[in-house]
This record gives sequence, C-alpha cells and structure tokens, in this order.
Amino acid sequence: MRFQGAFTVLLILSLVLPLHYTEGESEVNSLLVELPSGQVFWLRDNGHNSTLDNLTRSICKANNLTLKLTGTHAIIAGYYLSLYHWDNGWKSGIGSISAWSQGIPVATPVSPYPRTTALSQVSHFSAGPYEVWNYSVGSGIYGSVDSVVIGFSNMTFFNSWNGFYALKDGKLMWKNSTVRGLSSPCIYNGTIYVGSSDGYLYSFDLHGHLRFRFKISNSPGTTGLSSSPIVVNNTVYIGGFESDNQTSYLFAISSNGTLQWKVALNSSVYYGSPVYHKGILYVPLAGKYNSSTMAWYPDYGVAAVRNGKIIWRFYTDKPVKSTPLFYNGFIYFTCTNGFLYKITVEGKEVWKYRVGYSTSSPNAYNGVIYVGSGTFSTGGRLYAIKEDSGMLWVRNMSGGIQSSITISPPFIFVSVNSEHGGVFCYNFKGKEVWNFTVQNYVLGAPSIIGRFLYFGDDSGHVYALTDNKKPEIEFQGKQNYYFGEKAHFIVRATDNVGVKNLTVFFENRSYYGNAVYLNFTVNFVGSHFITARAMDYNGNLEVMNYLVNSNNGTMRIIVNMGDKFEVGKNISASVEVVDNHGNPLEHAQVSVYLDNVLIASGYTVHGLFSFSFTVRPGDHVIKVRVNREGYSSISWSKNIYGTGGKESNGYNYLPMVISLVVVVVIVAVVLAIILKKRYERYRELTREEMKNK
Repeated sequence: MRFQGAFTVLLILSLVLPLHYTEGESEVNSLLVELPSGQVFWLRDNGHNSTLDNLTRSICKANNLTLKLTGTHAIIAGYYLSLYHWDNGWKSGIGSISAWSQGIPVATPVSPYPRTTALSQVSHFSAGPYEVWNYSVGSGIYGSVDSVVIGFSNMTFFNSWNGFYALKDGKLMWKNSTVRGLSSPCIYNGTIYVGSSDGYLYSFDLHGHLRFRFKISNSPGTTGLSSSPIVVNNTVYIGGFESDNQTSYLFAISSNGTLQWKVALNSSVYYGSPVYHKGILYVPLAGKYNSSTMAWYPDYGVAAVRNGKIIWRFYTDKPVKSTPLFYNGFIYFTCTNGFLYKITVEGKEVWKYRVGYSTSSPNAYNGVIYVGSGTFSTGGRLYAIKEDSGMLWVRNMSGGIQSSITISPPFIFVSVNSEHGGVFCYNFKGKEVWNFTVQNYVLGAPSIIGRFLYFGDDSGHVYALTDNKKPEIEFQGKQNYYFGEKAHFIVRATDNVGVKNLTVFFENRSYYGNAVYLNFTVNFVGSHFITARAMDYNGNLEVMNYLVNSNNGTMRIIVNMGDKFEVGKNISASVEVVDNHGNPLEHAQVSVYLDNVLIASGYTVHGLFSFSFTVRPGDHVIKVRVNREGYSSISWSKNIYGTGGKESNGYNYLPMVISLVVVVVIVAVVLAIILKKRYERYRELTREEMKNK
C-alpha cells in the first residue's frame, strides 16, 4: 500500500483519536528523541548548540544514553534514532544525521508528552492494500477481536475475547488469558496498560510480565471495561463501568499502580474514552446501566474534570459512547440520539448536526470533521462536515461505522461492522480508493503504525496490511552515446518510508550515497547496464537496470601541410584527429601514404600526429588514414605537385637534360677510350707489317 501523507494514531478504546497541537505553538531548537521502547527524551536548547549533531550529544549525555554516530546515521541505546527538531513544525535530517524509525511524534514543546508514545507514528497509506499476515485467536464470540491493534516496529498488541496477545511479525510472543474484552491497550514508556472484562486495569511490560492490576469496577457484568486507558505525564486515566445501575468513576492512577484520585461521574464510561487537553479531561458519559432491564439511565453527556473535580457537565438526552475530539479550541462528539455536537471548552453548545445513531469517534483534518454512523444491524454513513457545520459530502456504507475515523492525509480509513465488513479507504473528496473486505464484522477502528495497517474482526483474525511498495529509482542522463563521449548521470531513490541505502554498480565499481553522480567517458561500443539497488527501512528491495547504448563514434581529421610544394624541400605536416564534438582523440592510429607508399605511421598524442616528406617533381597523392577503437575509420587525400626550375607543360626538364648530358659524356668518353685503344692497336699492327716487309 502506498504511503501519501502524515497522521498520528492515538488509541483509545476501540477508537482512534489524534492529538492536535495549537497552530503557532513553537519552541525553536527543541529536540525530541523517541525510542521504540516508548521512552521520550526532550532537550530545549538556548540557541547556541543548534546543530542536530550537538543537540543529540547533549540529550544523550544528559540522560545517560549510549550514542553512536556514523556520519549519516545515529544509534541511541541500541536503536536506530527517532530524532526530530522543532522549529514551527517538525524537522528531521538536519545537519549530518538522518532521522527515521518511529515517525514524527505528536508531542510539541508546548504539549511535550505523546499520550501513547509507541503510537505516535507517521504513516502514508494509500491505494492497493496487500495482506502481509493474519493471525487467528480462535473462532466464535470468544475469538472475536474488537479492540484496536497497537504496537511499534514489528511488535503488535491487542485485546480479544480469548485473551490478550502480543505478536512479533505476526507470530505469538506471549498471551495472557486473564485479560480479555473490548478495551484497547495503550503503551507508554515501555509499559502496556489495558482494561479487562473482569473490571481490572492491568499493566504489563513488553515481555508480558505483570506489573500491577487495579480494580476499577465492582460489578463489571459481561463486558467489563470497554473504555481504554490513556497516559499523560506518567498518569493513567481510565473510566469505569458498572452493570448494576450504580455510578462509576474516572480514575487517575500512577504508573506504579497507586491511586492518585477518583471522581464519581453518576454514569459509566462505555466504549468511549476521556480526552486530555491542558490539564482538563473531557469524559464521555454513557449513563448508568441496568443489566436486568438492559437499559441505560441518565446522566448522559460530557463531563470536564480537572484535578479530580468536575468543573462542568454538558447534558444530552441519550448515551454518549464515543471519544470526544478536541480540535481548534472546540470539542466534538457523537451521541446515540443521532447528533454530532460541537461545544466550547466551557461546555456551551455551538451547533449540532444530525448524522443518525452513532458511537463513532470523530476525527478532523484541515477544518473538516469526519464521522461515521450506524450499527451492526443497520446501514451506516460516512460524513464530512465543515467545522462551521456545513456538510461537504456523505457516503452510504454497507454497515455501521461504530469506531473512530482514521486519517492519513490525503486518505480516510473506516471499518464497517457488517457481515461483509472490512476496511474502506476514501480520499478527502469522498471517493472510495480501495476496500479490503473480510466477510465479517469489524468493530474496532483500523490503526496505522509505521508501514502497516492493522485491524481485527469477529472471526478472531487480526490482519496486517501494507502497500508492499518498493523504492522508486530515478535515472537522469541520456541513454544513447557515441564512443568517447562524456556521460553524466544522476541516480536517486525515493521511498515513502525512507531509503536505507542506494548502491549503483557500473564497470565493476560500486558507488554509494543518497544520490549517486556518475561522470565517465564512454569507452565501449554496444550496450552496457548501470545497475541501481535501493532498499528502504521496511526491507523492500528494488533493483533497476538502465541500458546505456554506445555507437561507433565519428571522427574528423584536419591535415596541416600548406599549399606550396617546391621540389626538393622537406615538408613538415601534422594530422589533428577530433571527435564529432571537436574533442581531441587520443591514441588514434594514423597512417600516411605518398603515392600509395607508406611514409609515416603512429598514434596521436593530445589528438595530434606529425610527419614529414621531401617534395619530388611531378604529380603525387598524399593519403592519410585514421583508425581508432569505437570509431569508424576515416581517410583523407590530397593531390600535390612539385614546383621549381624550368617547367614545360607543367614539367621541369632540367634534371632530365642534365642526366642526358651526363649519359652522352659518359658514352663519348667510353667511345673515345675504345677508339683510342683500336687506333693504338692499328698502329702497332701497321708497324709489325712494315717490319715484315
């Protein structure tokens, strides 16, 4: 399922209620560290230590927390860090440390402590749910799961009619068979608090060891405690239930299990839970229940309690079984008389809007109140109502919406309590985005914790859904190149829960970073892959191959040798080899021919190759041929002729005449020598002949 926005889940009963802070509240340079154990640590800085790095060191030193910094990561007390800096809104990843793990907390420096720390998660849930696991606690009424599923990391906790369960990755860690019922647990500072059908409030550590139990109800009846505890500043608040038409109490209990105070309500708290704001608890009143007549009797409405005393009551004519919503300075709640109420913090009615029978706890976002109506035996509706009471839209559902509305902008999630129930997702315009039906009744609200959406049903199943979304990898750069061209790439990965690592592989090398920049010269012909591997903090892995194509490059050659060729002179020439962008090409093989006879060869240096030759008379052809890997061969030729001396018809005959004269002289000398020798022989023969006579 894809994550698209942010919201905070606070679990109350089988209802979900977000804690809102007043716009404009801020305290610059305040830091909150939230560990998966539920511990919360604050540091308010004077402005002289404003880097996240320094603030982290200070808060760990002040609280004796072990700290390990790795440059881009921080580990506190063995956990990856949930680290947030407040500056008119939550900032993370400031300085040299990246923050992640549990999500942005609800707490602000003005309202410092999340009500249920482990639930103060940021989530971005969108279309396309995938079932990760489901766990069965049994079948029938004794197996139904009507509470909200809470937890953090890979641990989940929930109440059922078959016991209280703790799971890890969807597998049983431990179970307590004594605790059971409708009350949804909350976790604060590594401790679990939950009501039970036997009328007791129970407290466990995360491993299931009992810390204490505290008696809340004298006559719990069948359901016992259906309201859920909340924790504020280490004080646990829970409303009681009596089944014998007696009054019940609102209790304030220390985290060690001792009573701080209790106040009589002349009513029971059923389904709904109190909401806390600036020292005041707003308590829903369902009335007094008579198990004999199975009916409710007054008082009904909402009571405001400060320090164990009721400061005002707002009365209704029917039971209030929803958790009030404090939003933008006003209180909203539904009543079984069919109205959604808006009242002031002094208990004065502003308006009421008819929505039909409802136990649904309202939720709000961007000035709009979202609420459901209906029962398991009737149809239901989902309403979007402006805070000034103007209705935006309404949608009919297949069954009643009896729990709270869960919001993860820009989406709304509701559970439908019908025989074909499940979880439905709508956008803020009222359009259904998706649904996940289980063909069973779903009473408890869906909760979104980290990357998971959880809910249980009456068949005894608890479901974990996720988007199973992998990181998205983006390549920026051309795909087609010429050999020798310079390539520039940027590889980035994004993910709704954060990218844990990004690795890029290319030409037997690895590159790491939040964004990887590749700058290289294409030295291959054909196709090569750039491979990117990204993993998010949920363990989802995405691998993408980006194909880079390289074609044979094109070369240009420029031959510098001048235009005058005088016979007998030595000509110095050069060949300049460049690619199609004009960049000099190294190591290009150059061959120079004069009248098809190789006269020079070698390789370019800085794109240049030099050669020389002597001009001879007559017509000649200079040819240059260049070869380089990855480039098509290229040739260049030029006709030249040697000039100088007497020319006829373009020819110089002087050398020929000289040669001819030399030959004639040589022939004449030879003939003269021969003739001389013959003459001398003739005279010798003549003398001998005359002697003989």
